[in-house]
Amino acid sequence: MKLLEMPTTGSPRGSATLMARALRVEEAQVVLSLDACKIDARATETQRLDLSRRHDRLQSQINSLVQTVATFLGLDWDSRLDGIRVG
Repeated sequence: MKLLEMPTTGSPRGSATLMARALRVEEAQVVLSLDACKIDARATETQRLDLSRRHDRLQSQINSLVQTVATFLGLDWDSRLDGIRVG
């Protein structure tokens, strides 16, 4: 089992900040998922629009995070993850 290693070019503070940001995005995903499960056929248009806006905002955060990871780890960062098990 290999552990995912951070590059030596990144600073520890940068790594911690990146991880904290990723955790906030993950938390937002969980909250949105829970809220989406509560919506049913009787939901108002306003409730559905709010959920849709939150989804769009979350997708923007994910896209931004992926771009930041690519900058921090290098453009081929995801190819280094092939075959690596974490945990």
